[in-house]
Amino acid sequence: MGKSPISKEDEEELLQDRSFLSAYLATWKAGFPWKSLVPSMLVCIVLFAYFWIFSPPAWTVAEKFRGLSSIGFGFATSMLGFLVAGFAIFATATKPELFRSLLCSRDAETGFSQLRWVFLTFMHVFFHFICFVFLCAVVFLVGGENDAMDLLLSQSGCAEANLKKYIAYGSLLFFTWWFFYLIVLTGHFVFSVYQTLLVAVVWGDRDDSEVGGK
Repeated sequence: MGKSPISKEDEEELLQDRSFLSAYLATWKAGFPWKSLVPSMLVCIVLFAYFWIFSPPAWTVAEKFRGLSSIGFGFATSMLGFLVAGFAIFATATKPELFRSLLCSRDAETGFSQLRWVFLTFMHVFFHFICFVFLCAVVFLVGGENDAMDLLLSQSGCAEANLKKYIAYGSLLFFTWWFFYLIVLTGHFVFSVYQTLLVAVVWGDRDDSEVGGK
C-alpha cells in the first residue's frame, strides 16, 4: 500500500517556522506549561523571604549571583549535550509512519498537529537552555571580581545604596527562577522522549501484528 501524500495544510504547518525564535514563539500558542513554573516560583518565594528577613548587603548577594551563575553554566552546557542526544534518539528511533500519524492528529484547542506540538516542546527547552548559557557567559564577562559588577556596586553618588541592593536582589531572584525552571524543563523533556519512545514501541508492535496477520 502506497503512502498517502502530506496535505498542503500539513506541509505549510510544518514549514512555517523560519527561525529558531519563531519556533519558540509558536510554543506559546501551543499551550504554555504554566504548572512547570510552580517549583521555581516557590524557590523564589523562599529566597524573597530570606531577603526580607535578613536583608543581606549587595556585596553578599553579588557573590551568591556569581556562584550560582557558575553552577548554572556548568549545568546548562552539560545538559545541552544530553538534550541534543535525546532529540537525536527521538528522531532516529521513531518510524516515519508514526510521524505521519502524529501529523494527522490535531489538538482541538490550538489546532496544531501532535507532531508539531512534540517538536515545539523540544524547541522550547532548547531555546531556554541556549539563552541561559548566553546569560551566564555575559555574567562571566562583566560580573567577575573587580569587574563591571563590583565597580557598579562601589560607586557612590550615582545611586542610593538601597537601590543597588534591590537591583542585586532582583537579579538574583530572576536568575534563580530561571535556573530552577530549567531543571523542571529537563524533567519535561525526559518525559516527552520517554513517552514518545513508548508510543513508537506500541506502534511498531501493532505494525508487526498486522503484517503477521496478513
